[in-house]
Amino acid sequence: MLLSAVSGSSRRRRPHPQHAEAGNRRGPRRSGPLTGAALASGGIAIFVPPSALAVLVASIAQVDVGAMLIAILPLGACLALAHATVIVLPNPRSRQ
Repeated sequence: MLLSAVSGSSRRRRPHPQHAEAGNRRGPRRSGPLTGAALASGGIAIFVPPSALAVLVASIAQVDVGAMLIAILPLGACLALAHATVIVLPNPRSRQ
């Protein structure tokens, strides 16, 4: 329960083997070029307030929750910039 609250997942969203089999029956998926970026951006949510993980860590470490949320803002900005850079920069292998 705590893990699902911190990670933002729920029991309904967990992967299940039947879901994978149903996808294979429908045929191959055609994913867009930003599918990986959309999946990777879920990591940014940990560093963007209000973050349940930051509140939990601040509570365990007995530090000010507001200070913790302010402290993780630069980390979230750096991670967002890194994701944007990877998305915008062209892949050198795709030119071949």
